[in-house]
Amino acid sequence: MAEVEDIEPEEEKSGGGMLKIILVVLLVLLVGVGSVLGTLFFVGFFEDKPEGEQAEEAIAALEEEIEETENAGGLAPKTLEIDSKFQVSYFKIPDNFTANVKSSRKVVQVGFSIATHFDKADMFDEELSAITGEVNGMVPRHMEAIKSAILLELMEFSEDQLNSRSGKKEMSDTIRMAINSVLEKHEKLTTDAISDVLITSFVMQ
Repeated sequence: MAEVEDIEPEEEKSGGGMLKIILVVLLVLLVGVGSVLGTLFFVGFFEDKPEGEQAEEAIAALEEEIEETENAGGLAPKTLEIDSKFQVSYFKIPDNFTANVKSSRKVVQVGFSIATHFDKADMFDEELSAITGEVNGMVPRHMEAIKSAILLELMEFSEDQLNSRSGKKEMSDTIRMAINSVLEKHEKLTTDAISDVLITSFVMQ
């Protein structure tokens, strides 16, 4: 009588091999997932930033955007272009200036014109801009501040100074610097736009 071979142990061996393969694959997957999660955790992916820190970052970003907008919007320092022919343009300051002479009972009345080598329209155009509604020229646009600066300087000169040629020259130079300071302050200019101040009328009595 033939004996029946017992193949059950072989089936069990085969099943055990497959189980090992499955376990190895799962282990590899777990290691890969764990590595990814570990990396994300290390770089702070799962960390919730405090509200204060988020607010600070938002404010910093907003400040940077405002700064870039201001620089792009013309608030950065300006450098005017000199006319290629070095042509001088003149502009008469409206009205004469009347002031008490320093340390004297006399009164002085002076009229001024100013000169520039820069573009005449940029400096002296009195027409209104269709876009901004403001005067196009820098000098007319800030005329009130310029008049105030001129008057303050004029009141600092004595009778002896105003009676001499050198004193009048000193007055013109002082007023020129005062006007350039106004333009530098309000227009962010990097160069002196006004090259000369001319006395067009002078009365002291």
